[in-house]
Amino acid sequence: MITTLKASVKNYKRKCDRDLKHIKNILALERRRSGVIEWLDLVRETKAWILDEPEIFFGNDLPPRPILCQAIDGVFEAFLEDQRLLANQTDKR
Repeated sequence: MITTLKASVKNYKRKCDRDLKHIKNILALERRRSGVIEWLDLVRETKAWILDEPEIFFGNDLPPRPILCQAIDGVFEAFLEDQRLLANQTDKR
């Protein structure tokens, strides 16, 4: 059961990541224009909006809420980590 849940989350995370690519691109561009606190607030608000109205982003064929939440959490955690690494690389140049 737990293995099946993890596999479902992993599969749906991949789909969410792909479907949210344009949103992540916009957030990445906004990072350059905003202060860190404002940008992190925007990321949190965007994630909350996606969780509140997932059908706007993914249609009506949604997985159970726990899987959806874990998948979106994973997408945003990976996005923030990528942005942190990118910022560190940029700072070193």
